[in-house]
Amino acid sequence: MSRHIQSYIKGRDMETTESMLPGALLRYGINPEAWREYALFVSYDVSGNKKQETCFAFNEYPLQRFRKLKDEMRNPVFVLKHVDDIPSPVVRARMKGKSRQQPVSGNSCSSREAEARPLHTEDASSFGIAIFPYAAVQNDELDIDLDDTVLVISKPEPGWWLVQRHIPTGDHSSPIRGLVPSGCFLETSVPPLHFSNYRSDSTSTRSLTIPFSDVLSRSRRVVMLANYSARDEGELTVLKEELINEYKRYYNWSYVIKLENGERGWVPGWLVASKS
Repeated sequence: MSRHIQSYIKGRDMETTESMLPGALLRYGINPEAWREYALFVSYDVSGNKKQETCFAFNEYPLQRFRKLKDEMRNPVFVLKHVDDIPSPVVRARMKGKSRQQPVSGNSCSSREAEARPLHTEDASSFGIAIFPYAAVQNDELDIDLDDTVLVISKPEPGWWLVQRHIPTGDHSSPIRGLVPSGCFLETSVPPLHFSNYRSDSTSTRSLTIPFSDVLSRSRRVVMLANYSARDEGELTVLKEELINEYKRYYNWSYVIKLENGERGWVPGWLVASKS
């Protein structure tokens, strides 16, 4: 449950989120030792009657931002949320897919594209592995599940890729292609099914690790500010101070790859900080 705690936040401008959370929890009768299970947000006015929320990393200084927003007459309010109330992009996508009223008929690209010759691995411009699901909305789009692998045919417009499902060697299924938002994928220079730890007898790519050197998507080097244990599918267990590369950030979550072994998944973005 989200809790509005503006009246109870006290501290100094140079006090971090990490140091403020235990006291805020204590004032609500919550065990202050559970502070790692919570995140601190600030909600404030933007254009019109709209509100926007910003999440603070554990090493940020919330009161500095709060006072600045207050000086700008943005009506800031601190909001405390439990991690269970901040669903990951995978969970959000699954919920959105279930809420769709009518299934999309066809679920393939245009007839011209459908009749095009199958794209072979060596002809692809790049490759992708899905980091969260996507439920097609239009007939020329493609349903994508977490960890699906694709060949990138083209990038017809910003934010969209035309892709073909990657069919393993020996599988004679008809290739299926369609449009998918590019944000669904981690782009790689090597077909994901060609990574050394891929097992051809496996029906899942969930455990597939990816060498960060083979990833084309832009990244930044970050460090974990606290331990995190995966709770839902697509998430990653990471230790405090572990070095990772961050590739995507959606809904206050970060998609990362461990530098040590290529393990990958989503972690809370408020537990991530740039490596200085």
